[in-house]
Amino acid sequence: MLAAFVALGGAVVYWIYLEQRPPEAAGLDTTTSIADVLGESNPAGFARALAPRQFVFPGDHGPHPEYKYEWWYFTGNLDTEEGQHFGFQLTFFRIGLTPKSPERTSAWATNQVYMAHFTLSDVVNKRFYNFERFSRGAAGLAGASGAPFRVWLEDWSVEGSGALRHSVPTMRLHAVEADIALDLDVSSLKPVVLQGERGLSRKSAA
Repeated sequence: MLAAFVALGGAVVYWIYLEQRPPEAAGLDTTTSIADVLGESNPAGFARALAPRQFVFPGDHGPHPEYKYEWWYFTGNLDTEEGQHFGFQLTFFRIGLTPKSPERTSAWATNQVYMAHFTLSDVVNKRFYNFERFSRGAAGLAGASGAPFRVWLEDWSVEGSGALRHSVPTMRLHAVEADIALDLDVSSLKPVVLQGERGLSRKSAA
């Protein structure tokens, strides 16, 4: 399954890359790998998180396209009145392919790729379900916005609405795959907590 995941991800990203190449790039080396596109530790032209910055919410809940990588991560545990226990995860990833948007009139042109993971654990029945999707950030297939907050990939989505509580709107999480579904409203009960050093969570010494 891991090999299939990597192969599919590479095919999607590489196809989008080829679609948006400028005409003069027709002679480019076509051996770009999935590691080159998704695994760059120092991507040229993109901003880098090297020092703490001032966050302003709710605007900063939205996308920051000047950075190459970004994700919105929701996890939780749920109990039903009948005593069933569930765990869930719904995550959206945004990956920038190039720092600037392609200068093309096509609605399919993009410099953004989105992928999403949806998992559900059925504790009582000892079942685990996991699903994933990929798409380009164009033609309404996937994207993110800050005002109002929304991130989506096809019909999977997280949308903010209503009055703010601790600078966070009520979030509506929605994902359906076959007979597995998540449709949940979540509200913030505590102020925003910034990870790491005032929001800078270092992943390496680089």
